[in-house]
Amino acid sequence: MLLQVKKNSRGTTDDAFTKTVRRYLSIKGKCKEDLDFMELETKFPGIFWAEQIYSNQAHDTRWAVEARLLANEKAEAIAEKVSTTPETILWYERVFFNVAPHLRKPDYIACVVMGRSIHAGLHERDYDLLWKMFGYAYGPIFLDTIIMPFVGPAHVTSPDQVEAAWEDLYVATLAKKAAVSAMTVPTAYNQCTIMQLYNDMKRIEKDTGGGPVAFASISNNVYAALAQLPFHSGTKGQVTTVEGRPVLDVPALPYYDDQSAELRASELVQVALGRENPELRDIVKIKMPETIHAPDTAQNQ
Repeated sequence: MLLQVKKNSRGTTDDAFTKTVRRYLSIKGKCKEDLDFMELETKFPGIFWAEQIYSNQAHDTRWAVEARLLANEKAEAIAEKVSTTPETILWYERVFFNVAPHLRKPDYIACVVMGRSIHAGLHERDYDLLWKMFGYAYGPIFLDTIIMPFVGPAHVTSPDQVEAAWEDLYVATLAKKAAVSAMTVPTAYNQCTIMQLYNDMKRIEKDTGGGPVAFASISNNVYAALAQLPFHSGTKGQVTTVEGRPVLDVPALPYYDDQSAELRASELVQVALGRENPELRDIVKIKMPETIHAPDTAQNQ
């Protein structure tokens, strides 16, 4: 990570924040041994650990911090959840993810911070961007339920609570999966299916009077449909079962994700069952030629 120091309107960099960053970079550039980096951490603990979060190869803590900053969560609360210090969070926001001044500028957040992927197409694997989107839209409490795959977890204290716990887990998990699916389902080739699902949802809502009854009816139907599928995306090489039916891994799907290919429903089924057309992999690589603009004759005259 290369920290950048911007000059102010007078062409100087004399504010206290910038001076601290410049000193940190200067001393860091001279560090050669472990002892040198230990001294750097002692002198600049906030910046040092903020950079560790930013440059960590796993990145999950980084995505959580950035999503919570977009959710406008307090530094003390973020630090508690990711096991660091408020000073580290404050420096992370100032140096690596300076979004605080722009939280009331939705176009800037959408176009600059999140980028065109929110419009060009998302996958469930893009959880870092999904965390940011949900956090910015719904705040820290909602974000807690996205990052942690349990809603309101509580220890079961007696056997008669087990069934209710399973039911709560099922409903909450299905609701989260449905929300992520709604955010990531590709529109191309699926327009009719999406419209039909929306109409079915509205019909069920009307017939049941809306509210929890309607949601339970929809979720039960979705679960019943998923349980009948002979395939499922899972851990590579792992085979499990759902209600006695085999749940198969789909190792080919990441290839099409990497190509940003939006497959038809029938093609997805073929890939999931291991019966994909061999030519399909070559087809998704085809790129449309760039548009050739005619010369401006008015300028040539």
